[in-house]
Amino acid sequence: MAVTTIPTAGIADDAVGNTKLDLAANYAFTGTITGTPLGLKEADEWRLTTSFLVASGTDIASNLERNDTASFAQVGTGMSESSGVFTFPSTGIYQISCRGNWLWTQTGVNPHNGLLIRYTTDNSSYSNLAYSYVYIGSSSGDDWFAFTYSTGLFRVANTTTHKVKFRTGTKHNNYTTLAGASASNATTFTFMKMGDL
Repeated sequence: MAVTTIPTAGIADDAVGNTKLDLAANYAFTGTITGTPLGLKEADEWRLTTSFLVASGTDIASNLERNDTASFAQVGTGMSESSGVFTFPSTGIYQISCRGNWLWTQTGVNPHNGLLIRYTTDNSSYSNLAYSYVYIGSSSGDDWFAFTYSTGLFRVANTTTHKVKFRTGTKHNNYTTLAGASASNATTFTFMKMGDL
C-alpha cells in the first residue's frame, strides 16, 4: 500500500537525500504556499511629458503618461491617474518615488526648487509624504541643470480614500523649468508595491 503522509513518529534524519531522489527530474508542487512573499506584485512608472515654468505650490495635474517606451513593462495592474491624482490598484505598502529634472536659464535670481509627494487618506485633504529641494546656479554663463529625488513608503488601507499626487515648490517663482519629455524619462514618478497589509 502506498504511503501518502509521514506518520506521527516521523522519519529518520537523512532518510531522504540526494541518493533517494533523481536530481535530474522535475517534481511538480501541488500545494499552496502561504505567509511567504511571492515577489513584486505591482511596479509602475509615469512621467511628465511637457516642460513648464514652475510657480511655488503648483500641483502637477496634466501632461502625465505611463512610460510607453519599448524597454518598459509594468508589473500588475498599475496605477490609474486623473487630473494628477493617482489611485492604487490594491491595498498594501507602496514605495513612491519622484525624480525632478530642473533647468535654470539664468534670467534672474538663483532659485531653490523642489518636488513633493503629497498623500491623502480621506480623498480630500493632502499632506507631505516626502520632498527634496535643490539650489540651482551660482554664476552667470551657461544654463544650469539639477535634479531632485524624493521617496517614501505609503500604507494604502483603502484604494478609494488613499491617494497621492505631486507638487512643485520653489522659493522664487517663474525662474526655473521642470523638464518633461514624451519619448524618454526626464521627470518621473515610480510606484512599487512592497507587500500586503
